[in-house]
Amino acid sequence: MDEVLVSEDVRGRVILYDAFISHRGSELKKHAEKIHGDLSGLGVSSFFDSREIRTGENLSGVIVEAIRVSSIWLVLLSKGFAESPWCLDEVRLMVD
Repeated sequence: MDEVLVSEDVRGRVILYDAFISHRGSELKKHAEKIHGDLSGLGVSSFFDSREIRTGENLSGVIVEAIRVSSIWLVLLSKGFAESPWCLDEVRLMVD
C-alpha cells in the first residue's frame, strides 16, 4: 500500500487508516462490520465508527479527521443513504 502521512487527530492520538467505511448505520451496520473485519484480516486498517469512536468524544470532529487521514473511502450505498444528512456530509468531505 502507498504510504500516507500520519496525522494527529482531534483526540491527541496519532491515527492512520487505509480505508474509511461510510454507511447508514441503521441499514448496513452488519455489512460494514463484516467488511471492517475482512479488511482487518487482510492487514488493511479501516475506520469503522462503532469501533473507533469513544463515548463522550466529538463525533463530528472524529469523523472529519478520520476521513482526512484515510487513503481511500468505501461508501456503502443503501436505499436510505441519501436521506441521511450525516451520510451526505461525509461524502462532501471526501470529494472536497
